[in-house]
Amino acid sequence: FSVPAGSVGTRQLRNGAVTSVKLANGSITPSKLSSGAIGGSVRHWAFVNTDGTVLGGSRGAKASAPSQAGQPYHVSWGDQFAHSCAVVASSPGTEGNGPIADRIGVHVNEPGSRHGSTVVWVWPSSESTFVDARFYLVVIC
Repeated sequence: FSVPAGSVGTRQLRNGAVTSVKLANGSITPSKLSSGAIGGSVRHWAFVNTDGTVLGGSRGAKASAPSQAGQPYHVSWGDQFAHSCAVVASSPGTEGNGPIADRIGVHVNEPGSRHGSTVVWVWPSSESTFVDARFYLVVIC
């Protein structure tokens, strides 16, 4: 018995016919699911060094360091994500080289920029000026 290609569609599938065992790994990603099905998933992430290089991150992660003192880092992934996505940034603490960042400010989709970019300011709590410091950045949608 064989079924012609393209002859089985949504109407022919019974409830429960498609199970997780029958799905190929990676065939369904969180972005393809209904937003009500899950609370959110990591869309992008990056670990950015003091000089703006990406030490690790999801596909397409790019960063640039401030060109002058007091300016922010810019991080993007080459695609767009909504303003409603949550962006979380943190410092790795005392490990590595460079100043310790106690506070990190994040602005998603800066006015005048294309969607999918973030701007990150890093500063120690003892100072009011920004510093160059490593940070992690995660986008959850």
